[in-house]
Amino acid sequence: MNVFYLSMLSSIIIFFPSLSMILLQQSSFTLGVVLASSFFIACRLLVTPRRLYLDIEHRRSISIILCFLVFVFFHFALVFYIFGTSLPEQDFPKFLLSFIFLMLVLVANVIVKDVIYYVDEKTLHSTLKVILYILLLNALVSLTKIDVFGTGLAKPTFLFQEPSHFALICAPVLMYFSFIYAGTTTRLIILFMFALWGGYIQNFTMILAAAIAFIITARSVSFTLLVCLLFGLVGFFFLQSDLFSYYTARLNLSSGNQNLSTLVLLQGWQNAFLTMNASWLGSGFQQFGISTLSGDISQQIYSLLRIYINVFDGGSTAAKVVGEFGVFGIALMIVYLIGWLKIFFYIRKHKKSNNKKIILFTSLYLASILEFFVRGAGYFTPSMFFFSVSVFYFMSRTNKKRIIYEINN
Repeated sequence: MNVFYLSMLSSIIIFFPSLSMILLQQSSFTLGVVLASSFFIACRLLVTPRRLYLDIEHRRSISIILCFLVFVFFHFALVFYIFGTSLPEQDFPKFLLSFIFLMLVLVANVIVKDVIYYVDEKTLHSTLKVILYILLLNALVSLTKIDVFGTGLAKPTFLFQEPSHFALICAPVLMYFSFIYAGTTTRLIILFMFALWGGYIQNFTMILAAAIAFIITARSVSFTLLVCLLFGLVGFFFLQSDLFSYYTARLNLSSGNQNLSTLVLLQGWQNAFLTMNASWLGSGFQQFGISTLSGDISQQIYSLLRIYINVFDGGSTAAKVVGEFGVFGIALMIVYLIGWLKIFFYIRKHKKSNNKKIILFTSLYLASILEFFVRGAGYFTPSMFFFSVSVFYFMSRTNKKRIIYEINN
């Protein structure tokens, strides 16, 4: 597979879902991600039918998918039978449709994982460069504030509906090139350009994406983190002007804050824990905002806008997981954070590795922390798609010696 075809395939999952949101006036990435997943599955069935064999690794992936789907289905049924009267009515048609979508996306995750794993590193790296150039072009076009597709939004972001969606896509790419160009001025230039874009557009998610990539790939994480904190404190105490009011408002996590981004984040967690108080199992898969309870922050947002916003995505994916799966959701998030720390320390230990595939899968996993805890848009998003791809990779590479061999080669 050459760079052109791999770039086209990558663009289908990176840019097509956001374009479908804009052009088809969708409220989420779901349609685009599901269509992209179906396309990958169709290509796998039609292009390479003779190679459809199941080795140990693929059987393990299928087992993981089946176990997870069984868990999701029976969890939904348990919530209905045990807590059906304690929560608002569940939307079974939405659950069933989302369940089918989940099957398609998980299968596509495994297919994309295989494509990345078996493509040669030179082609992979060149493809990621193409993606980086497209992202840079997108940033430049959005700086003009020209509403190319006539969205009518305050911050048109060319190929993306909003700056936060753009930032979530950029995060793993920034981290990948930060690892690749560690210790060079190229790394600093790339991170500075995107951080500067975030500052100009006033998008906190992009600034955090660049900052996290900078800290994680630094020679000394502790020293770099300390320096960043000191600069942050200086900025917080001495730059109290209207120019920086957006950022101070984003850092204020009190419910009395009038910043909508902060209120949306707090709303998700408040609604998640209110739902858990009524049902320790949560509300069920894809029932956030339907069968969950809402608190005073939701009413505060309504009083400001006269509409409810971000009630289905929870503001952050972690809040959505906890609200929908209850104690199991908390357990899943603990497992996620343990995995995050293990991968972080592992890549730091082998930071001189030149294995670009390991670096890419690591970047996809580590960058997902933004979507889980800062700005989420549901389960069916391009960034969550690639996060799942990285999960399948690391779960299939449980043999530590094998991973070390890959890194050393």
